[in-house]
Amino acid sequence: MTTLTITAKGQVTSRKGVLAHLGVRPGYKVSLEKLPIGRIEVKIGAAGCSDLGRLRPIEK
Repeated sequence: MTTLTITAKGQVTSRKGVLAHLGVRPGYKVSLEKLPIGRIEVKIGAAGCSDLGRLRPIEK
């Protein structure tokens, strides 16, 4: 499990290993959907992608 720290500005920085696992690169869009019991679903879109709703969720 990876722990993320929230900055005073409310920003989150992730480790390179997590970003590499997700296939995320600079310029990509990341969408978070709130789920019950404090969970979130992460969706990744390529740079310039404006419709994150059509992307598949990341599965464990």
